[in-house]
Amino acid sequence: MHIKIKDQVLLYLISHQNQIINGANLASELKVSRNAVWKAIKQLIQEGHAIESSQSKGYQLKSLSQTINPLLIQHEVRKPWKNLHIHYENGVTSTNDLAKEWLITHPGQKGLFISNHQTQGRGRHGKAFYSKLDEGLYFSIVLPIPALLQAEFTQVTLITAVALIDILQDDLSEELKIKWVNDIFYQQRKVAGILSEANVDIESQTISNVIIGIGLNLAGDITEMDQETQQIAGTLFGHKIPKNFSKNSLIANVINQIQHYLDELPQNNYLSIYRQHLLGLNQKIFYSSNQKEEMGIIKGINDQGQLIVQQNNQNIVHLNSGNIRIGSQQFVSKKETKHKSNIN
Repeated sequence: MHIKIKDQVLLYLISHQNQIINGANLASELKVSRNAVWKAIKQLIQEGHAIESSQSKGYQLKSLSQTINPLLIQHEVRKPWKNLHIHYENGVTSTNDLAKEWLITHPGQKGLFISNHQTQGRGRHGKAFYSKLDEGLYFSIVLPIPALLQAEFTQVTLITAVALIDILQDDLSEELKIKWVNDIFYQQRKVAGILSEANVDIESQTISNVIIGIGLNLAGDITEMDQETQQIAGTLFGHKIPKNFSKNSLIANVINQIQHYLDELPQNNYLSIYRQHLLGLNQKIFYSSNQKEEMGIIKGINDQGQLIVQQNNQNIVHLNSGNIRIGSQQFVSKKETKHKSNIN
């Protein structure tokens, strides 16, 4: 694959981010003219990358643009995700839908589909997922399913939730929580959702791929959402994404972390982290099971990822995610939330 000169320059500056790079040396390293380097630097600055330039000293990368760049994602993902197919559009119907269409002609391959806005985003049980926030991020990962997870497909959702916690937590001032099975809460508000969908091979009746759809409320004005969504939704960073936050690094690191937990199977080390961040532990909840309303107290999750609930009659039940609905409203803070971040 041919890489544009500006992209070669950017990758070189990233790999030498703490250094001032002489223009002549950079041109020599890349085997291009100094004028080509100058034009590339100008283009990169126009794209939003902060690059300090000095005639006497050279160039130094200070921060990356927050714009999605497939090249940067590809640069950061680890094996076995190299040569990953990446597709980015500013607005789509649903990144999961794009992934499904692509899989028809690319069975068994890995792919990544990214957008800033969705017009038909959805969550579990076909429920609509609000996808018009100013700083939303929506991406779907196409993953060949490991044999160890064929019988426990829902574990992919748990792994993804833990991967998001791992990557995001250090940038935040308060603890992230996981509402079983697929929602991430911050400051008692829903800030992310996961929708995992299986792609079944008709002949073998086995799962050939899983599509992991992730929706993140990074920043923006919640009051622009519909009234129902406003009651439960929040953002990770308030109204504006921190200057040094990189969407590209976030996506790449989530993929890398998912792969990390897949490599560790069958130890299932992610389960202990999931349990630590489980929302509503020892809380009384109302839930729907096969269209029947139930009540109980959350006691944890078992090794299969089922929710352990103690019912009013003291019976312990283990709930499967497929036929259970737990309303988010009962976990939401009724007070106005303050959005903070540790990123400067």
